[in-house]
Amino acid sequence: METNNVGNSHLCFETDDMQAEYERLRDHVEFRSAEPVESVWGPYKGTQVCYLRDPDGISIELVQFPAKGRPFEANSPFLNPYA
Repeated sequence: METNNVGNSHLCFETDDMQAEYERLRDHVEFRSAEPVESVWGPYKGTQVCYLRDPDGISIELVQFPAKGRPFEANSPFLNPYA
């Protein structure tokens, strides 16, 4: 169930404050990296992400999009249900 295996799925949660969530969770779960990382290129440039495992070993992603919004919305045929 490694996150880099093709076909592996995971649950993703969006947050407005990645650092606060990381601090809150770091003593309770296994993070897959030392701390959150920021995408530096492509359509997700500026997006912060980190992966963790819940107590059952399920992969979970935390994501914080940049203030300019979600990069995929500009060209999406779908409406954001939370807007």
